[in-house]
Amino acid sequence: MPNINSLFSSFAAYLHLNNQPASIVYKYNKFIRGWSVVANLPIEESEKEGVHILRVGGRLDSSSAPVFERKMVHIIETPGAKLIVDFKNLSYLSSAGMRVMLAASKRLKHTAGTVVFCSVQAPVMEIIKLAGFEHILKFYPTELSALKALKPPNEKE
Repeated sequence: MPNINSLFSSFAAYLHLNNQPASIVYKYNKFIRGWSVVANLPIEESEKEGVHILRVGGRLDSSSAPVFERKMVHIIETPGAKLIVDFKNLSYLSSAGMRVMLAASKRLKHTAGTVVFCSVQAPVMEIIKLAGFEHILKFYPTELSALKALKPPNEKE
């Protein structure tokens, strides 16, 4: 039977070689003994002109969707919040990630807030279009255009 450390090393090397944004966690207690992969979703948060901006990178899939959702919770629970999610560095989007996008949009509508998405790369946008989400959610080509769209009508140029 192989040593658990050699298994971790092999798996970590595989992830690194295949540019997978994940880390390895070893769980141990009385009942469960094993390892699992935990998502490492890089998210940069900032604010500009009263608009929250989340820049998401890596892969938004079933293991990282909860991380994305937790990051958005404090923003989307604020009444009237405006949020831009920048997907410029996002390389993959699964149905779990799309579910979080849709849930955030619905929750913000109930609190008179808005969420828009921008800078979506072509492969990710193809997935969004296949699901029909381009008709449900708002997408902009750049962060600047998304920021302009969120400005009140009297402030637009």
